[in-house]
Amino acid sequence: MILNNDCKVTFLSELASCLILVPWLRPGSGLDKPAGFLHLHFFMGALKNIRSELLRVKETIPEEFKTVSKKRQPQSFADVIFDFSYFKNADDIEKKLENNSRLQELDALLRERHTDTLQSCYVVLEEIHKYAIDLNQLVADLEGGKFLQQSLESMMTGNESKQLMCEALYLYGVMLIVCETHIPGSVREKLLVSCYRSTSHFHEDLFMRVPLNDDYVEQVLDCLRTDDIYHQVVAYPLPQHRSAALATQAAMLYVCLYFCPTVLHNQVPKMREIVDKYFPDNWVINVYMGLTANLAEAWEPYKAAIAALSNTLDSSNLRDYSSRRHEKLKKILHQSKQMLLEGYLNEEFVLSHVTNVIALLRECNITLRWYMLHSAGLSPAADSNKRSKHAQDLMMQDSKFNAKDIFQLLLNTSQLELKIKEFFKQLLKEKSVKWTAHRLESQERLQELSDLFSGTKALPKVNKNESLQNWFAETASTVESLDIEEKTSKNKIFNLVQALEEVQVFHQLDSTVEVRQCLEDTRNLLKRMLRLSTVKEEWLIALQIIGDFNYAWVIIGSYTAMMQNGIKEDPLLVGRLRSIFIKLSSAMETPLIRINESGSQDLLQVSQFYSGLLVAYVGRVLHVIPQMTFTLMARIIDLQTNTLVELPTRLDKDALKTYAQLSTRYEVAKLTNSVSEFAEGILTMKSTLMGILRVDPKKIFEEGIRRELVTHVADTLDQILVFNPKSKGDLESKLNSLGKAMDGYQRSLGYMQDYVRMNGVQIWQEEMSKLFAYSLEQECAEINSSFSPKTVSPNSVNFIGRLTRELIRVSDPKTTFYSGDKDAWCDSKTKAEVMNSKTFLAIFNSIGVWGLSSVDKVLGHMIAAELNFFLHNVYNELLQDRTNLELFGKISKTLYSSELIVNPMSAYPQLAMRLQKTMPNLTESALKIGQMQMIKKSISCQLKISIHYNAQQLNNVLKAFNDCLLTEIKAHYVDPRRAAHPKENGDLLPELTTYLEWIGETEPALKIYTASRSIPYLSLLMFLLTISQINKINFPKNGDSPSVSGGIDGSIFTLGVHTVLHHFHSNVYEQFSNYFSQAINSYFSANLQNNLKTGSIPQDITNCVAFLDKICLLNGSEQKTAISEVILSQP
Repeated sequence: MILNNDCKVTFLSELASCLILVPWLRPGSGLDKPAGFLHLHFFMGALKNIRSELLRVKETIPEEFKTVSKKRQPQSFADVIFDFSYFKNADDIEKKLENNSRLQELDALLRERHTDTLQSCYVVLEEIHKYAIDLNQLVADLEGGKFLQQSLESMMTGNESKQLMCEALYLYGVMLIVCETHIPGSVREKLLVSCYRSTSHFHEDLFMRVPLNDDYVEQVLDCLRTDDIYHQVVAYPLPQHRSAALATQAAMLYVCLYFCPTVLHNQVPKMREIVDKYFPDNWVINVYMGLTANLAEAWEPYKAAIAALSNTLDSSNLRDYSSRRHEKLKKILHQSKQMLLEGYLNEEFVLSHVTNVIALLRECNITLRWYMLHSAGLSPAADSNKRSKHAQDLMMQDSKFNAKDIFQLLLNTSQLELKIKEFFKQLLKEKSVKWTAHRLESQERLQELSDLFSGTKALPKVNKNESLQNWFAETASTVESLDIEEKTSKNKIFNLVQALEEVQVFHQLDSTVEVRQCLEDTRNLLKRMLRLSTVKEEWLIALQIIGDFNYAWVIIGSYTAMMQNGIKEDPLLVGRLRSIFIKLSSAMETPLIRINESGSQDLLQVSQFYSGLLVAYVGRVLHVIPQMTFTLMARIIDLQTNTLVELPTRLDKDALKTYAQLSTRYEVAKLTNSVSEFAEGILTMKSTLMGILRVDPKKIFEEGIRRELVTHVADTLDQILVFNPKSKGDLESKLNSLGKAMDGYQRSLGYMQDYVRMNGVQIWQEEMSKLFAYSLEQECAEINSSFSPKTVSPNSVNFIGRLTRELIRVSDPKTTFYSGDKDAWCDSKTKAEVMNSKTFLAIFNSIGVWGLSSVDKVLGHMIAAELNFFLHNVYNELLQDRTNLELFGKISKTLYSSELIVNPMSAYPQLAMRLQKTMPNLTESALKIGQMQMIKKSISCQLKISIHYNAQQLNNVLKAFNDCLLTEIKAHYVDPRRAAHPKENGDLLPELTTYLEWIGETEPALKIYTASRSIPYLSLLMFLLTISQINKINFPKNGDSPSVSGGIDGSIFTLGVHTVLHHFHSNVYEQFSNYFSQAINSYFSANLQNNLKTGSIPQDITNCVAFLDKICLLNGSEQKTAISEVILSQP
């Protein structure tokens, strides 16, 4: 059921506040021809384009607009999505949004994500609205005499124009039905309001309803009620087939009746006439391309309509034609099965029984249509309706409905149709050639007979007969003069056959075997010529009409499981299913015919849309083969890995039986054979053109294998890479488990490739690359989704994010310290290694280069987010305050004016204390940045090792190529005129950078992660931040734990501070180093005498020197020269 009861009349008769991507052609636009129906051609073509675009757009509508409950709305988007109630208090709502930063961010995020989708939806709805206006204008122009040779009355009397006028109203109603079915009113309201709020060019008249011309509607209804506008009855000569012949027209009448609800409510005679003509034995109809309507439920609110339908829904009538359908089904199943037997259908049989064959196909299609429509699942509204529920139950019972029989009928019908069509096409193609060949051969036979009776050829029992000689010679001349194009040739051939029979009897020519055989062959040749002359294109047209299958465009989905189960039982069924897919592809002609006639440029676009849907459906049906193949391969690998024992190089005779494992090897062989059968099954299907797209079974199989591989691997990654936040010991165990699983999948593909004729290694490499790239994109999009800078969220989108966050959690600087000597993170209390190079080796062994590279990129985006948060805090919380700016100016002036700071032990802490509110957050951010940078360095190290052992040649080539480009860049900056910059070669540098990242040839500490603007006093602020934490910094050596409890890991902190400074001009870094050198000299000068007496240097000075040494090493500078030589000479 398509329409809800509460919106039938109002929606279909008045509502047109809805919406194609092409400009509209209106009367008066330069296309005013004498015939007004030329405009209707444009209408039909564009309207069918609207429907395809509407079906495409409805798949892209964001879920935020579909959900009803605010609790279900992601990120509370319900607060910024409104229905038409928005217009009652628009100013208050907009004011509320302006005063709430969270709502502003959500509103901006919604617009950024869905602006293009909203615009597409709006355009489609707007075009439906335009169509209604243009249709009204066309009718007004016809009535007003704008077209000199056409009026509304003349348009309704012409053959083609009558079809177009009826289709114009019918398809408009279909658009409204499709719109209401797939984009309900509440969703349309939200879409339109969102469009209204996001653009200043919104058309307010889109909310207005568009009534249609009453005279036009009434004339269309009368025409549909009384005429056979498509002349379909010619293809259905039997009276009992009348409702099937008029099925298309019945659907048009059903839709158009909603534009004149008075007929449905009050005009019983008209409704009775309609039901008796169109719905005497059916109550479920195909509205358009698989959209169905159950009249028992659809006409329930209408008194006249339901009263007229009551006779059709009478229990005795239902039982009567249901039982008759069952008897017919049994008969045609047997007949169609018989005709499909090998060798049954041949040219002789088809030409001799063409009427019977077409009649059988007609019965098959009518029965198939009736069963498929009336057995289809009921919509919730129809299921709750007593009439429709009772009618279907009674039909199922009395027709002894069996879905397998209907599927078998569909299979038989489609196969028989395909074979007969191929016969007819071949005959039409070869008709003239064969006819000419038969004529020449029959002429030769007749000439031979003439020669036999001339007496020149001696043959026993054949005497000279001059009259027969002359007669056969004249007959041969007559045959020679025959022409296939002449209408009289059929009669001449028929007379010749009769004459040959009479001659044989009259002259008693049966006594001679040679003469009798020659006469028999000649008659057969003439009969073949007669049959060939009857071959005509009308047979194909008749098959096309009776084989209409557009009603199953949606219903066919209910038979998908049956097809797949059949494939599981018999993989060779795939070859026979091809005929069903071809039959289904014929349904595409319905929406394309008017577009083609109108000469619209959208023909290709619409064809691609429907062809894409069909190819996708074929892929879904055949996907069962890759599924079964993968299931079998998983079992094979399990047996090979866990059950079969590897044979030793030498084997004792007594142990042969133990190692044989015959039952297991038999099971492996059986499973392998099943894999081969499934591959053979799908490869037996020929390459087929579906619309304008070609379906290649081998490609479908490979795509299915790829999809199954990605599905299984993604599920495995999501299941294993889930970590306990309270434990640090399960990381490596999970990585080892994952490594075994991934190795199993890889081995499966390697084992399978020999049996399914595809490159398993290539598929593995390509699909893993795509899977990790997609997961990386998802994770990075979530990290970068916020409009305001914030610290990295602890929530992950997928396994890449969870693994990355687990590495960060395990190596948390608050509980661990980094040991450079061991290249490991150690627990601060136990000194036990919690993460080291083995961890990254385990990651590489489990998810390869793709995984390591993806983690590296996620860390890069996290660093960028953390940097933005750090700089946001610096700028907004410190530098926007004028007091702080003045304070920094004074501090900078003080430090700059003197070489040494007096009493630095108290001076520096006092300066840093003024920023104590912000310092903890900045320190934590610096540590996070440094921690992630250190993990990136470990990843780069692992990638370098792996490329060295696994692809040394690639490593050498990339390094050499990188060196060449660096040389060219340097030469360019030395003399730009003589040497061009490599960036002029397009994507060369970005592509090489990607390759270098994958082999670990990068230095994370020298990368730029985000764009940054100049920040005043940043070097001073970073110096104060560092000096405030200098007494907490630890630089452990040889794996020692930090000397200060609760201290800061010096290596991590230094790397974080360096990363921040590296994103600004080198002068900032230089000034920072000068501040630090001044601090070290001041500290040392103040404590010089004490240092010389005790022979030791305070920890603060040692930390300062160590920090400056490390950060200068990271930056590649020599700022240590600013430190006093006395200090540097100290041990």
